[in-house]
Amino acid sequence: MSLSLVGKVMTNKLVNGGTFIGVMKKVWQVAKGVEIDPVKRNLFRIQFKCEEDRHRVMTGGHWTFDSAIIVLEKPLGKGIIENMSFCHSDF
Repeated sequence: MSLSLVGKVMTNKLVNGGTFIGVMKKVWQVAKGVEIDPVKRNLFRIQFKCEEDRHRVMTGGHWTFDSAIIVLEKPLGKGIIENMSFCHSDF
């Protein structure tokens, strides 16, 4: 869990998961690698290989995909990802 984030693309449109995954892997340019898995509609589990990459992505900017903001949250222990709030993004 310590190397994980959960990301939600904040749009009413359905995001193409494969396109999102490919684009974000290129945009984030992580040093050690990242795995991104779709969870459900516009919601993704993100697993980094090192803390430096996770920290840089978490604090590195206002990430968007197809003009929609991506809200990233750290998972807090075990629980259902779908129940996370995704109500805050730093600007």
